[in-house]
Amino acid sequence: MLETTRCILNKLTQEDYEEVKRLYSSEEVRRFLGGAVEEVYYNKSFNAMINHKEQEYFWTARTKINNEFIGLISLDRYHNGIDIELSY
Repeated sequence: MLETTRCILNKLTQEDYEEVKRLYSSEEVRRFLGGAVEEVYYNKSFNAMINHKEQEYFWTARTKINNEFIGLISLDRYHNGIDIELSY
């Protein structure tokens, strides 16, 4: 767990499935990422995040005051398979 004055970052868990799914299903959120994804693609992506490789990290961001889900943060391999990408 990482903590700031206003937020808490926790390791992604299976319990975060529905909240993260809302991000992947949102046209607005996914506007520059190819659009909202189908549930089959999301299931594969979420399972890959939960069962990630070494040196890949996935966290949820929540407000400290009421534990509201505000996003997903990741450090994982870029599409080229070499570089590490920070996503939020």
